Amino acid sequence: MKTLRTLLFLTTVLIFGATCAFGASGDNYDDMFRPGLAGAQYDNDAFTEVDEDGNILHSLNQNWASALGNDWRAAWHGYIEGPYTGDVTISAEFEDGMELLIDNKVVIDGIRRRLRNKMSCTVKMTKGKKVPIAIKFVTFNSKAFLRLEWQWEGSKKVVIPGEALSFQLSSLPPALRFEFDYIGLENALNWNLYAPTRAPLPADQIDVSTAKIVVLQKGNKVLDNGADMLADEILKRARIDVPTVKKTKNEDVCFVIGTKDDLAKNKISLPDGLAVPQEKDGYAFWVDNSSKAAKVYLIGYDKRGALFAVGRLLRSLDMGRDWAYLDKDIKISTAPKYPLRGHQLGYRPKTNSYDGWTIEMWEQYYRDMIVFGMNAVEIVPPVTDDDDDSPLFPKPKMEMMIAMSKLADDYDLDVWIWYPIMEFDIDDDEQITDELMQLAIKNRDEVLSKLQRVDAVFVPSGDPDEVHPKYLFPHMKEHKRVLTKYHPNATIWSSVQNYDDEEKTMGWIAAFYKWLGRNDIDWFDGVVFGPATETTLPKMRKAVPKKFPIRRYPDITHSKSCQYRIRDWDMAWQDTLGRECINPRPVDYTKIFRDIQHLSIGFISYSEGCNDDFNKILWSCLGWDPDMKTEDIVAEYSKYFIGSRLAEGYAKGIFALEQNWRGDIKDTDQPYKTLELFQQLEAEATPHDKLNWRFQQGLYRAYYDAYIKARYEYEMGLKKQALGVLKNAPTIGTLAAMDQAEAILDKAETEKVRTDLRARTFELAEALFQSIRMQLSVPKYKAKQLSRGANLDAIDVPINHSRQIKEMFAEIRKIDSEQERLAKIVIIASDRFEKIEYDWEEIFEEQLGITD
Repeated sequence: MKTLRTLLFLTTVLIFGATCAFGASGDNYDDMFRPGLAGAQYDNDAFTEVDEDGNILHSLNQNWASALGNDWRAAWHGYIEGPYTGDVTISAEFEDGMELLIDNKVVIDGIRRRLRNKMSCTVKMTKGKKVPIAIKFVTFNSKAFLRLEWQWEGSKKVVIPGEALSFQLSSLPPALRFEFDYIGLENALNWNLYAPTRAPLPADQIDVSTAKIVVLQKGNKVLDNGADMLADEILKRARIDVPTVKKTKNEDVCFVIGTKDDLAKNKISLPDGLAVPQEKDGYAFWVDNSSKAAKVYLIGYDKRGALFAVGRLLRSLDMGRDWAYLDKDIKISTAPKYPLRGHQLGYRPKTNSYDGWTIEMWEQYYRDMIVFGMNAVEIVPPVTDDDDDSPLFPKPKMEMMIAMSKLADDYDLDVWIWYPIMEFDIDDDEQITDELMQLAIKNRDEVLSKLQRVDAVFVPSGDPDEVHPKYLFPHMKEHKRVLTKYHPNATIWSSVQNYDDEEKTMGWIAAFYKWLGRNDIDWFDGVVFGPATETTLPKMRKAVPKKFPIRRYPDITHSKSCQYRIRDWDMAWQDTLGRECINPRPVDYTKIFRDIQHLSIGFISYSEGCNDDFNKILWSCLGWDPDMKTEDIVAEYSKYFIGSRLAEGYAKGIFALEQNWRGDIKDTDQPYKTLELFQQLEAEATPHDKLNWRFQQGLYRAYYDAYIKARYEYEMGLKKQALGVLKNAPTIGTLAAMDQAEAILDKAETEKVRTDLRARTFELAEALFQSIRMQLSVPKYKAKQLSRGANLDAIDVPINHSRQIKEMFAEIRKIDSEQERLAKIVIIASDRFEKIEYDWEEIFEEQLGITD
């Protein structure tokens, strides 16, 4: 292809040259002035070898960032029309290199520069006269940026407007002219990319698009990471590169990051009224408008508090393409209600996505959670009740555990370890020997010695592997000794999970409490209230000595067979979506949080992937402020993660997804309304929006739910027809009636309903695997098992009892007597088993050959 293009190019040059030799000036098509500058990407530094990418540049204010990749070069040619007769100053800002030619003369020579540069020149122009212009540009990173402004006597400096730019095909360099002849002018790319209208600046807001970041304590990793987080997240959402600088000018809007002590050390006085709460994680987020340009103070009681202030700023910004606005009257001083606000982030095969995450993905997720107030992560050791490996692991377990601990320390997040005792034989307590006890401690010594940071260890009493308190506490005492050898201030906690739930463990909760009452238990630090606990939190709080705090371990990831199941969840949803699905529950979890949270010091949630992403944010926000309105949490989540433009609609979508599951599926058309809402968002979304995994999650659930609703209506209609045929059995015979009824039921598979919804659901499942490694299928994406989030595999599971009916038919056909067959057919036709619950999940796993 390249050779063919080269031959065609040479032919074009010969023809073009011959035409010029005979003095022809070209036709009107070639000489027409067209808007913008014509250009292309090039393969070489001399800008002579076009790289098959003809494009038109309509604006000289471009922040391409990473949208076009990195390490590329381009050049554009055309004319610029003079705005003024006399000297015109042209100012350029670019990253990385740029060369500007006006009237065939190099006026800015910065093509060999690196990183962000500012250069300027003065040229003589005549108002209304067009002169040739050429721009050559190179970039070596993912921050490609180009802005050209001009100014003349008596004018303000402004971006050179697109109306001043034009080009003629006849005047382009031959290689570039050939490119446009080859691809056709109508196929030239628009290098302004997607450019929605910039939102006008409201009177009560300030423009922070040219802001600078100042870190008061230089070289502190937590504050530096806070500055990086602020700059990176604004760049991703608004294409605005906010630099970190040592000093700012009075006319610069700036973000000041640090602690109250840092302000004093830098001899910076606090603005009037600013007060930093004197509590861990507390901060002040304060906009001061007393000087020429606004100063935004992000001041923490401690360094982590400053980090949360950065997060609050990010949540407060209104951002769009190339703009970012902030309320000028923000004055917030706040500290969290609960000191512990964390989530278990287990790198193990059992989860529906985590086992495919790289450390870069973990850092992004840490940041996402920090923005909404998370201050702790709970990681898992290399040996748990999971498989030793996953086909998706980018690193071995121990390597990732080390990396995740270090990463948490870089952001000053508390590190907890969920550490079950897998070395003990749970079937016979008498086999828990001294040798096994010593082996368990040896294994923990090896792991704990390698971790940069550990603040606490949670040793579950059960789930997995129930261990009697008489072995649990001696183990924990030795575990604590090893723990503090490497992490002197770390604490150790345990639970009563799976105690008193069967004959073997009856009385174990009482035995656990008895240990807590002993005088020699001063090394123990706290109790965890989690799933599979056969007591309530109020009862536990009364029974546990006051000196021991209680931490919640809420299961926010499962929808059935779990701690907080969805009440009266229709079997159609249970049989398809299953135990572990995308499950935003804003209303339910707000109530679950508030009812008993006051009895604990906080929480670290139980999570098995990103299906519960919204629930994590909800719990984090309520952990900071239990009175925060649910609607405000949903709105902030939507604005920050989906974007200002679609935020209102997506927020409605979150509530609508929860509403889909209210009541009997036969009595509601809510899934169709929810899909309509999300399809409207989908129609308004840009390609960039559609790459957002959180946006994809909402779409997946909306399409999935609507498809199941459509299937329910269709297949229940088939069932009614089939049972109607059975009533003719006395006339046509039982065998014929069963054959006809079965053929009708089979239409659910052979003549599927709403295949458009089904196909889109499969497309979104693929998108979610590519974007966030969600494993929504066992065979396609290597999910651990059907119940671990692989509900794509259950999307066609019968929801009209057809399998039961067919199994009954198979048994009836074995009967020789027509009279006996008819008696059973009459029972089936009466539909007496409509409410029977059937374990479709087990059947489906058997069909796929999937085992735990």
